[in-house]
Amino acid sequence: MISVPSTFTDIQKDTLEKAASDAGVNVLQLLDEAGGTVATTTTPEWSADNLRQDRTQLLIDLGSSSVSLNVLSVREGLTYSLSSSHSSSIGANHIDDRLIKFFAADFTKKAKVPLPCASFSSGPMCRSQTGSRH
Repeated sequence: MISVPSTFTDIQKDTLEKAASDAGVNVLQLLDEAGGTVATTTTPEWSADNLRQDRTQLLIDLGSSSVSLNVLSVREGLTYSLSSSHSSSIGANHIDDRLIKFFAADFTKKAKVPLPCASFSSGPMCRSQTGSRH
């Protein structure tokens, strides 16, 4: 079994499977990485007492520069992907930038001290009142 990113196309999956086969690897199944993650919740070590064996599950994979959403169906121990979406227009860096801007504005409002901030991903976060970067 080989785990593949949910963004892989059928051509990429076929190419990966062929390469593995050419290398002598017997591929039983290509499993979407989201399905591989859900597989851990079906083991006794990881599953919660209130987690139903048959369920629909949303898996959110938030990376530094992208987010993937996967809706999965788990039935009788098998996982099926119902839908998936991937976006590189939002990720943890974008969320960090928004939080920094929010807290800088909140600090300025409460402390009456201007705290202009640059984005988290673009280098130094804040400047002092003199304009030098910290």
